[in-house]
Amino acid sequence: MQFVTASRDPLVTLTFAHPETLSSPFFNIFAPLHLTPWPTPTPHHYWPSSPRGGRPFGSTALQRLLGLAGPHPLFLQVAGYRSFAALPDGGGELSPEAWASVRAQVLADLEPHLRYYWNSLDAASQHALAALPLLAREGRSPLLEQLERAALTRGQLYLGGALEGYVRRQPVEGLL
Repeated sequence: MQFVTASRDPLVTLTFAHPETLSSPFFNIFAPLHLTPWPTPTPHHYWPSSPRGGRPFGSTALQRLLGLAGPHPLFLQVAGYRSFAALPDGGGELSPEAWASVRAQVLADLEPHLRYYWNSLDAASQHALAALPLLAREGRSPLLEQLERAALTRGQLYLGGALEGYVRRQPVEGLL
């Protein structure tokens, strides 16, 4: 039997988070593995089952999906699921109307996840993420490295269009 536990915080931190409560020795049983976004060779690597399902994605559809979701595994899964259902029989491209509908569904599905990510950031990290397009491209800061480790950025760019759109809608003190 195998178990997978997922947390944005290290298990050892969770174990001792509330000293008044009995805690679990998970940190002593499970081997921690830090997951990162997938590499981005080509969009065809993310949805290999699409052709086997009888509806392969067209190249424009794949590029749109990857642009919206970025290489985040959950975001890609949601985008792929919604898009596959909207593809015409035989696959190919999504019509402009179908793409608009898929995009709206994906953004609605991802909203609670994006809100969770945003609310788990401290004020300085929120400010850095919101100001990302304005930051100098030279050098690295600890905040930017933290955002990359949190799978929110890659190479000082937003991970995907869904995240970028969400961040741009958030009020951040000191930014218009």
